[in-house]
Amino acid sequence: MQRKAIVVNNAQADEHFYSQLGIELQFRTESILAAPTIGDGQVLGVIEILNKFDGGRFNITDQLMLGLLYRYAGEAAICSEPPRPRRSYDASKRP
Repeated sequence: MQRKAIVVNNAQADEHFYSQLGIELQFRTESILAAPTIGDGQVLGVIEILNKFDGGRFNITDQLMLGLLYRYAGEAAICSEPPRPRRSYDASKRP
C-alpha cells in the first residue's frame, strides 16, 4: 500500500482498473484521482474522484491537494474520537 494520493489518467488501460462495474452502470471512467484517509498511522478509508470535471487530466497539483486534504481529515477524525482507555500499570506486580 502506497499511503499517498495517486493519479491514473488512462483508467481503461490500467491493469488495476475493474471495468465491469462501469459496464453495468453504463459509466465510462477516463481518469481517477484517489487518496487514503490516514489517522493515527492507520488507513481509515479512501476517497476516489473519477473524470475531472472539465474533461482534462488530473495533475500533480490535484494529487498533492487531495493528499494533504485527506491526511488532515484523517487526523481530525482521530482527534474527534473519544479517548481510548489506557491500561494502568502497577509496579508492585512486577515479576
